[in-house]
Amino acid sequence: MNETSTGTMAAASNIVSRDQVLRLIAKDFHLSRKAIFWISIGSVLGLILAAMPGQMAMVGITLILNVFIALLFYLPLSSVLGEVTEQTLPFVLSLPVAPTDYTVAKLLSNLLIYLIPWTAVAVGAGIVLRRSPALAQQLPGELVAIVLGIVFVVFCTVLSIAVCSRSTGWTVGLIVVLMVVGGNFISMILPRVPLMRGLFERAVAGGPELAIILGGQLVLALSMLAIAVVRETRRSSFL
Repeated sequence: MNETSTGTMAAASNIVSRDQVLRLIAKDFHLSRKAIFWISIGSVLGLILAAMPGQMAMVGITLILNVFIALLFYLPLSSVLGEVTEQTLPFVLSLPVAPTDYTVAKLLSNLLIYLIPWTAVAVGAGIVLRRSPALAQQLPGELVAIVLGIVFVVFCTVLSIAVCSRSTGWTVGLIVVLMVVGGNFISMILPRVPLMRGLFERAVAGGPELAIILGGQLVLALSMLAIAVVRETRRSSFL
């Protein structure tokens, strides 16, 4: 077989692989369409309430946090682990899909679905804080950015574990650990460390430390997703 034939076969294989990935992503979007709708409604409602004065602003912020917590459970358990518990994974096995293609499709579909409300909240929060100076003094935009970064890292970590382990127990256990242990560690222990407290205060004040924190969060989130891809690349089959 000459080099031209080999190159043609490789190109055809890449086209088929990309087509299967896109089909799997479209399938996940279709199956999650109702959840996307209600999550979007909850995010918009939370932003509207957050823009109101007094206690309604706190109600809106709480609603937005609850939306992200719901996503943290729903997407990995429904989209990834649901195919295992509902025994629909054999259908995927019947398709000409490599484990790497399946992993990439799952990561991309869940990430894109998650980024819909995440982006809406990020943009909406910027607009609300710009139009509400009183709220911006109590809740600086830099703090909102850090919190959104933490939420994004947590989601990517949980998604990676769900894809790699395909275990409900491991995934739920990780969510509990990150929310309880990790949340308490970040909110109660880190502020007592002088170095970390100073770093956080300078970041919230808009110093260069903010870029360092956000950049570190992005690298950590992408690393979690990369670990899942590398792990599944070494898997010879879905079994």
